[in-house]
Amino acid sequence: MSNTPENPKSRGRFRLFRFTLRTLLLLIAVAAFWTGFQANAVRRQQATVAELSKMGIIVHYAHQHDALPPQQLALRGSVFGTVAFPNQRTTSPNGPTWLRRIVGDDYFQTATAVTLFSDDLDDIKAVLPHLKKLPYLKQILLFVPSCGNALSSYTKAKELLEHELPNVTVTGFGIPIVG
Repeated sequence: MSNTPENPKSRGRFRLFRFTLRTLLLLIAVAAFWTGFQANAVRRQQATVAELSKMGIIVHYAHQHDALPPQQLALRGSVFGTVAFPNQRTTSPNGPTWLRRIVGDDYFQTATAVTLFSDDLDDIKAVLPHLKKLPYLKQILLFVPSCGNALSSYTKAKELLEHELPNVTVTGFGIPIVG
């Protein structure tokens, strides 16, 4: 040991940056838990979107939902959309491009709207369990292709969707105007 007195001021300056190994391990555990939770949420959304896509349903993400008017959004990605809106704006998810290239876009996009191309109640009942798995779903764009009883089938489909998903707005497209 040296006999020189220690300066108490210099010792206290780095006191704030000292932590124990236990604290470091706790911080790493919290970070790992949060990362795992986020990754699990992304995997669930990927699986749900894949199932919905197999059923012919178009899923829209928050960056698309906020940037496009509902009619353009409803037809985005369909044959009708390329004919009706040939110059659609393309949007990209929020987040740095370099990080999206590394981890993928799925970590930076949230499914907030879907387009259903059927007013058949059996089809909608088959889709409902998948729609309930999307926690941030805000809007369902219901495209009604039938002409004869379009209004009554659309009304029934809309009532079913609003009953099963009360926090989701249901908007209809393709309803013939009777004049």
